[in-house]
Amino acid sequence: MAVHDLLEYEEGLAVGELRGPRCLDCERHWWPPRAACIHCRSSRTEWVTLPRVGNLFTWTTVGRTSLPDFRDRTPYAVGIFELPDIGIRLVGHIRAPLYSLHIGMPFTWQVDGSPAAAPPIVWQPHPKEVGGS
Repeated sequence: MAVHDLLEYEEGLAVGELRGPRCLDCERHWWPPRAACIHCRSSRTEWVTLPRVGNLFTWTTVGRTSLPDFRDRTPYAVGIFELPDIGIRLVGHIRAPLYSLHIGMPFTWQVDGSPAAAPPIVWQPHPKEVGGS
């Protein structure tokens, strides 16, 4: 895997999967992708499907932006999501009311199908959180 190679990631999104690298030697995950495992430096890696649910580790609210695709969306939240049991965190756009956010809140990612999809995935409250059960 080349450092810049996100082909597996992009192909995964195209079929509704969020993929990330995992080491075949120490069996740990990491993000962002690198040519070798960041834990043991092995070059024996594979791409695996990551969990659909992550917990909100922290977030910030963006009130102003110079990015044209986001100007009409302000204010919006960007969060860091911790994926259970695999030890990595991902940054992503949050699609939820700002007042509803709290640390540890479960979120589900989905591919953003909007025409100006940047970033390609968004995080929304997990149905269990929304339904309260």
